[in-house]
Amino acid sequence: MPLTNLQYRNAKVAGKDYTKADGDGLFLIIRSKGAKSWACDFIRKGERIKYNYGQYPNLSLAVARLLHWVESSWQNNAASLVYSII
Repeated sequence: MPLTNLQYRNAKVAGKDYTKADGDGLFLIIRSKGAKSWACDFIRKGERIKYNYGQYPNLSLAVARLLHWVESSWQNNAASLVYSII
């Protein structure tokens, strides 16, 4: 179950960087110095690709989820998009 905006806002800084998963590959990185940012990982052709969406709270949870949905839709359909252009 995805976390709420309040849970992300209240995420505490620890001695080292850690992540809080939102689901479907989206996660919030909480840095040891207090910065928080949205990111995700995709595996494409056996290679791990990391996307950073932006800093939290400047980039809201809703916008991060929307960006992630668009990016994951593109990643899932990239091959069919390429073939439809050809």
